[in-house]
Amino acid sequence: MALRVQTRSIEPDIVVVEFAGRLTLASEESDRIESQLNKLLREHPGKLIFDLSGVERIDSTGLGILVYCFPVARRAGGRLRLVDARGAVQKEFAATRLDRIIRVYPTVEAACQAFTKPAAPDPGAAAPQK
Repeated sequence: MALRVQTRSIEPDIVVVEFAGRLTLASEESDRIESQLNKLLREHPGKLIFDLSGVERIDSTGLGILVYCFPVARRAGGRLRLVDARGAVQKEFAATRLDRIIRVYPTVEAACQAFTKPAAPDPGAAAPQK
């Protein structure tokens, strides 16, 4: 199944991007996804949720697209959350250990609530000097 991407808004400032199908090199969707992300960030530089519940298959290209999106969103002043990576997607996250780096929320509602909590310290940031 070709990749389908749809967006919907949750007031006041959250945009949910719903993926369905295959997020793979064969889908030839990486340029379109990057373009859509950049457009979304220009129009709504706030909170994004990528709902992966409809993704049937993902490969290294698809994982790379997701990883690419986090710093792009941050540089634009936004924040990104992933939702519902299950089945083959969950297996790829575990195999690549991305599940230890990127938190995946079980539902869109849980991801929305996470936006209201204080941000956890960036594990890549240097420790404060004493």
